[in-house]
Amino acid sequence: MAFINSESTKSLALSLFLFLILVGPTPSFARTPHVINFRSLNRYPEGLTWDPSAQHFVVGSQHHRTIHSVSDAAVVETLISDPTLPENATILGLAIDSIHNRLLALVHSAAPLPPFNALAAYDLRSRRRVFLSLLDDETPGVITIKRHVANDVAVDFNGNAYVTNSAGNFIWKVDKDGEDLVWADGIAVRSDGVVLVVSHHTLWFIKSHDSWAEGVVYDKTALNQEKFATSVTVGGEDRAYVLYGRVMEGLLGNSGREEFSIEEVRSKKENEEENVWVFVLLGLGLAYFLFWRFQMSKLVRDINKKTN
Repeated sequence: MAFINSESTKSLALSLFLFLILVGPTPSFARTPHVINFRSLNRYPEGLTWDPSAQHFVVGSQHHRTIHSVSDAAVVETLISDPTLPENATILGLAIDSIHNRLLALVHSAAPLPPFNALAAYDLRSRRRVFLSLLDDETPGVITIKRHVANDVAVDFNGNAYVTNSAGNFIWKVDKDGEDLVWADGIAVRSDGVVLVVSHHTLWFIKSHDSWAEGVVYDKTALNQEKFATSVTVGGEDRAYVLYGRVMEGLLGNSGREEFSIEEVRSKKENEEENVWVFVLLGLGLAYFLFWRFQMSKLVRDINKKTN
């Protein structure tokens, strides 16, 4: 049996330790922090994101309707210039949707400018705007005490954007097509689990396939804005009804109206699906009839053979 000297063991361990220190990786805390000092007149950027494809940072602007890239070498280039946005609007939160190759930007107008909050999406290849989704939930003509501020944005793998409101206790969600439930008012649930959400201009049909971990707007129906819908309920046979109460007239001080209405609103997609099922049932009925006729003809031939 061989024996190992304890002094030799200590010496070997010490040598191995020193070797790992000399040739091993340098601890990250020993690296000098990366700093990029860039120049851009009157920019005062508030939002920041990283574009992993282009390998540069992206910043917004407090006083200009522009978005800029900043390289490691502090080179600043204009990525987006959108003069159609409100004058003196601020570009706040930014995010890169790598899967859909889009740049998402929050646009906000601070006081004394008129309230404005929106999520803009730009195609990174063409640099053209894909959509501009308004986020304000103030009703036109109604003065609110607190102005909302769409501050920052994050995006998931499905392209859904989540926008923080630094002046409120909620988060906006906007899908990859730019839908947001703007000015949502009333809500109701059908027996099949479909959620109905109404605003003064739209009735949305929302459903989920994952126990409401995520909901999807699968259809929407335009409403009569002048009549100003404010509530929705589910009537007999799961029919959706909205109330046209002409509320805006009352808020503006008008009086004397006697007629109001409760109207059924249907989903165009669901109607199309119902029509498809009608044709399917007719087809099955025809197929059954032809099969029955074939069997009866065969039975008659068999009886004739036996009789002869």
